[in-house]
Amino acid sequence: MADFCLPKKNQENVNKVLGTSNFQGGFGMSLVLFNGHDLILLATVLVALFFMVQLLQLKHKHKYFPVFVVGFCISSVAIPLDLLINFGAIFHAWIVTTRPELVYLFEFGAWLQAPFVFLLVASLVDKEFKFKRVYWLMFLPFFLHSSHQVILYHSLPMAVKRDIQQSHDLMNLSVSLFFVQLSREIFRLCLISAAVLLLLKYRRLIKQKLEAWWLELFCAFQFLYVLLGVLVSTLLLLQSQFDIRMPVAFFGLSQNYLAFFCFSGLCFLLYRAGLRQQDYCAIRMYEEKDVPCSVNPTYLSLLEEFVGVQRQYTNPSLSLESLAETMGISPRTLSSVINGHFKCSFVEYINQYRLDEAKRLLIEEKKKPVLDIMYASGFNSKATFNALFKRVEGMTPSQYRKLQNQQAA
Repeated sequence: MADFCLPKKNQENVNKVLGTSNFQGGFGMSLVLFNGHDLILLATVLVALFFMVQLLQLKHKHKYFPVFVVGFCISSVAIPLDLLINFGAIFHAWIVTTRPELVYLFEFGAWLQAPFVFLLVASLVDKEFKFKRVYWLMFLPFFLHSSHQVILYHSLPMAVKRDIQQSHDLMNLSVSLFFVQLSREIFRLCLISAAVLLLLKYRRLIKQKLEAWWLELFCAFQFLYVLLGVLVSTLLLLQSQFDIRMPVAFFGLSQNYLAFFCFSGLCFLLYRAGLRQQDYCAIRMYEEKDVPCSVNPTYLSLLEEFVGVQRQYTNPSLSLESLAETMGISPRTLSSVINGHFKCSFVEYINQYRLDEAKRLLIEEKKKPVLDIMYASGFNSKATFNALFKRVEGMTPSQYRKLQNQQAA
């Protein structure tokens, strides 16, 4: 548990709010503000910030990408802070007494998270993504709600805010507030669903990108998270209308724990896969067909010499820039040669060589461990190696080796 000592001038008010009469201040006696559920919300704040650091290290060339990452993660940080302030078992009472201006301050997160999820996914999927004016409509509910809160609450004197919060009773609130909350969750669900549909529509093309798996997990987590939000809002509305006891607390806590574990899992997987060191290139929504592309045959010969003959693909640190420098051309020219002739990206081109090498070694070096073969082929991430192998061959490297041995026998 986390301890926090209150100033003496606030002790009397806290005693009144918390219903305690023997509270003693100072560093010797302190009030426990956070229980286990509250600490999960605080931990979610930390992992969301770490997730932001992870995503910002992706080598993405879209100019809006960092904005969308920061917007999504800051809104994801604001949501658990808002829940902690409004529903923390003891922390809420302390906030009401000492800092009532913080109540409702972080509600913006619930209105901004879904728009940034859609924009983040769209910028990762569409290589030619542009922020259209119509996208501002996604932020209209945020502006309307923020204006409403500023006028009706944040502009009030501190004493009035404290009185409002101390007389606050969830079950005596106007039913319209529950409808607003439900509408907000449905709005979020619609935007997340649009992001999921966008991902599914181009899944065949996206699967050509090695990094797509984490984006699919990210969208699945966001969809499940907002679905729980719709359920919680619906149960709150029914409970207030029909005075029926609903398992609101259970599903609300489930949503909080889901956010923590999913953010933590994504952070771990991103770090383990080493995606921070890879170039992330979005796909083209509309593939160009029958477009003639003249490629200098000299460059193709050099490419075959350095990659096919000298087998530079076995170097795990091989990059577009280093190979271009070896060939004596610019990275842009090399990228154009690969895209124009082989119709794929540099990463896809090199990984195909690495995959063929791994398949050869799995058959010829029967006693060599799979991990050694992975490194010998140029891969430096087990997750990346297994994901690519399973996507192309439909089985793991170990299963591939076993199958080839059975066929040879």
